[in-house]
Amino acid sequence: MSFRLKKKSRHIRKKDFTFLTLLNARFLLLGIFLLAIGFWIEYLITFEGENQITFAEGQALVALQNGEENKNLNSLQQQIVTKNGGIKNEILRRDTIYYSDKAIPFKEANNGNGQEIIDNEPDTVASTWGRANHFSGTDNQNTYFIGHHMGAFDPFVEARLDDKITVTDDKGVAYTYVIDKISIVNELGIEEKTGVRIFSEYILKGNEERITLQTCLSDTKRKICSAKLWKFGGEKQTTSAIHFGR
Repeated sequence: MSFRLKKKSRHIRKKDFTFLTLLNARFLLLGIFLLAIGFWIEYLITFEGENQITFAEGQALVALQNGEENKNLNSLQQQIVTKNGGIKNEILRRDTIYYSDKAIPFKEANNGNGQEIIDNEPDTVASTWGRANHFSGTDNQNTYFIGHHMGAFDPFVEARLDDKITVTDDKGVAYTYVIDKISIVNELGIEEKTGVRIFSEYILKGNEERITLQTCLSDTKRKICSAKLWKFGGEKQTTSAIHFGR
């Protein structure tokens, strides 16, 4: 009698074990499926989109665009174009010029104090200068930047035609430019090659989205680089010109 009961008990436990195994397998498959969906949703939120920003950063950017203050949003992950035209993802900061693997923050000049700004922080900071003191990337004007050679703008001493420059505005949105003209001038703005005074050609706001960059090569020579709107992926990016001061 005891032997039969024991055998029956074993049979019941075997059936229970089989049922639990199948049940656990189903829960495991369901868990894997839900986990895969979760990873896919996270991928779409984090990496999809033109500017490659996270969902939280996107919400903060919308708040900024709506005029709401958000002091915690200091940077955005976006695509940056290297000076040779390559693409890489970077955490980009607001009001910054990116060129030759260097990030150069800039300040907006008021009442013609651009030279004072770069003199106070020659190694690290550039400044807008001239008639378009605010960089927007979308105002169809020429933004003029100045910065010191052997300081913040040292990389531009070696700048060449077709080099790419990325500039971010006060919301952290990036715009890419390509250098299409380079001039060497004296302290009066007279071009070394032609003997013609050309400062006015660069410093005016104009009616095209551009940037101009100038830096000193010596006490009497300045290098000016003008950059235009660059087309990336068949669509227009922003254009600009940067001016480098001493």
